[in-house]
Amino acid sequence: MGPGALDAGARRDAGRGPVNAGARDAAPGAADAGGGSAASGAVDSGAGDSGSATGTPSAFKRGCKDLDPGPCASFIPGGPYGAKELELGPYGASLDYNTGKDFKYPVASGDADNDFTCGTISGGQTSMMPSGPQAVDYSAYSVYRPGKYNEGEKLPIIVWGNGTCAWPEAYGPLLRYVASHGFFIVAPNSRWVGDGTAMKKGLDFAFAANDDSKSPYFGRLDTSKVGAMGHSQGSSGTATVASDSRVKAVILWNGGSSASKPFLAVSGDGDIGDPSPASMRSAVQSARVDGAFLFYHMILQMSDAPGHLTLVTQPARVVEPAVAWWKYILHGDPASKEFFVGADCKLCNSKPEFEFGQKGLD
Repeated sequence: MGPGALDAGARRDAGRGPVNAGARDAAPGAADAGGGSAASGAVDSGAGDSGSATGTPSAFKRGCKDLDPGPCASFIPGGPYGAKELELGPYGASLDYNTGKDFKYPVASGDADNDFTCGTISGGQTSMMPSGPQAVDYSAYSVYRPGKYNEGEKLPIIVWGNGTCAWPEAYGPLLRYVASHGFFIVAPNSRWVGDGTAMKKGLDFAFAANDDSKSPYFGRLDTSKVGAMGHSQGSSGTATVASDSRVKAVILWNGGSSASKPFLAVSGDGDIGDPSPASMRSAVQSARVDGAFLFYHMILQMSDAPGHLTLVTQPARVVEPAVAWWKYILHGDPASKEFFVGADCKLCNSKPEFEFGQKGLD
């Protein structure tokens, strides 16, 4: 099945939210967050509040919505799913939009707002993408980062890949939540990332920004701790990026069941391709590297392939395991390890809601 086909069934009904995610309540000036090799002044608006990461600063905004640059203490998802306001982690989260323009990648033909495929999948709503000064630059990036930096702390880097016809703000709750726990996420804006090219370019951007004394990210990133994750077509891109020597581990959201680096593969009832806990478990056991799977039950029935969009329709169900994976794999965090390791792990023995299995994690 081609990368585009991974999303087509699910987004015919449920794609309206992700494709339209940025059209509502965007913060004035958000598109100006970047323009050069890295984001400009917008980074400094939240970065100055450094100190102990024991709680989100009270000055941070609550109820941020799509394209709000933050810094945010909570986020209200866009789209038709009715997802509740999501409390963010102790660092808060900020968005630098349309940034990294010195590291542009070729714009895919399908990124045109009148693209036939995306128009069909979204019910013709691609025209509701942001316009004017907030228009999406499909050759640039969205950076999700902590709303505050701690003196001397270096942040792990995670590159994100969108599903077909989606863009980063479709996954705003997940990406902000991970960033708010001390991670730097660079997400190509492109809706066609299945070959991994744009994602690798995103890593080039992050590495260069860390070494650029003129960049607001200068010296703030830990280039020895790098991960990749993506949804559907973006999961295909993630599997490709896993071959990059800089990448230590990946999360495959609804598109693949193993990778060449340590992986967490996520799916659910009614996903495209009809995966099952048994098939996911078999793939993990057959993999040549350490890996795990997480398979959701009790899915919100929002489309003809509901299990394909759990991270969008029910973000509160997925954010903790995602953060735990990255803290465990990239930081060796003992508390996060408890999510995945041991007979009584935090993801174990919860069959009514989800099933979990792993190989080689210790």
